[in-house]
Amino acid sequence: MPIKQEKVLISIVAWLLLIGGTGWVLGALMTFSAESYFRSILMFVVGIIAIKVSTGIRQMRRWALYALTFMCLIDIYYYLKSPEKLSLFMVISIVSLFIQSLAAIYFWMIRKKFGN
Repeated sequence: MPIKQEKVLISIVAWLLLIGGTGWVLGALMTFSAESYFRSILMFVVGIIAIKVSTGIRQMRRWALYALTFMCLIDIYYYLKSPEKLSLFMVISIVSLFIQSLAAIYFWMIRKKFGN
């Protein structure tokens, strides 16, 4: 794959992570209440991590590759553990997981281009 196409794909994945992370942060701030205190904090932290990983992916840092892989494995575990398989939320999660997994596989294929 030519260099320009690689940069475009990396940029697209980084933007998707940035948008997703921003959504997690905003969702955490909007649902922050006494009942869901732990859940809101967890959503906020996941959003910040996704935003940071998007920056690392854009700069092609190796730690971001490891973090993206870890996030992908956590999503796979969450999907397999979830009792709901046919809800709209789970369909969106499956599509997101599929795109994230493809990106992680592709990044591992070009991992030598990632720096420290």
